[in-house]
Amino acid sequence: MKKTLILGLGGAGTIMVNSAALQELGCVFAINTDNESLKKSPLPNKLLIGSSICNGKAALNPTQARLAAESSKVSLEELFTSEINHLVLLAGLGGATGTGVIHVLSEIAKSKNIPVLASVTIPSKMEGIRRDIALQTVTQLETGNVKVVVYDHEDASEFGDIGMLELMAKADQSVCNEVVRELKVAI
Repeated sequence: MKKTLILGLGGAGTIMVNSAALQELGCVFAINTDNESLKKSPLPNKLLIGSSICNGKAALNPTQARLAAESSKVSLEELFTSEINHLVLLAGLGGATGTGVIHVLSEIAKSKNIPVLASVTIPSKMEGIRRDIALQTVTQLETGNVKVVVYDHEDASEFGDIGMLELMAKADQSVCNEVVRELKVAI
């Protein structure tokens, strides 16, 4: 039986992938350079990457995160069993781990002819360079034939006047809902 591999990347992706709705759709893993963040995830499937690069701490930038993923490429490739026929990547872009790791995983999937859906959040305009990095990453993914679904924090006004934690939770739920919709069409 073919199945979907759903990977939450970095801090934001690890939180997003905890959705029960996603866990019903495939094999779900949390992947991070930050061991403390992984320990907080209720998921049974977790992969710490880049121990020799990040020493179990959060990556400082996308370049360091990409190096961490490349140093753990064998472990990442082992996630792609013969049963996998779709890959879903969940990440917050513009920071470090999600932004750097997403490229390595999409390249692995492409080398195995596995279609990729990346569902990502991007920072609001007030976050400046982080937003620029996120937008560049989206463009690079799309150029690499990755289907990208974007939740733009600039659109947060749709939720009204709420606190930051509630805003992030609603954004995560929006991302998860979109992944569920996309997968139901693809499968």
